[in-house]
Amino acid sequence: MRHYLPDKGALTTLRIVFLITAILLVTAVKLLISTDIAVFIVTGVIAFCALILSFVYLPLYFASIRYIVTGSEVIRKSGVFIKTHCSILHSSIQYTTVIDTPFSEHTGMNFIVFFVYGGRLRLSFLRRSDVQEILALTGSVSREEL
Repeated sequence: MRHYLPDKGALTTLRIVFLITAILLVTAVKLLISTDIAVFIVTGVIAFCALILSFVYLPLYFASIRYIVTGSEVIRKSGVFIKTHCSILHSSIQYTTVIDTPFSEHTGMNFIVFFVYGGRLRLSFLRRSDVQEILALTGSVSREEL
């Protein structure tokens, strides 16, 4: 049985994306709204939401994510407010999709999607080495292909 955790680089990447998005939204608000008090209120709401998402919710979410690969199944446990527990058997995997983003060895934006009978299981924010290891353990890819 192997345990996997999300890459901390993905947390940093998502924080940067949220903060850049907040800056772009504030800039758009300043260009589109002429009333100073409305701009101030909307800017405050956007900044508050971005800070809460970046520094409270995302760290809690990343701390809750666990992936477990046993000899016969893959298990995902996650959730901040609502806990989820998903599992699939290796024998039920029909096909697998691996998503790598540019600079994924630094950003941690590597994903595996297992498609099974009637559903799918997504493993998010993995290290590149963890992706290769999980694929080999589930039998989706032979070790020679890695």
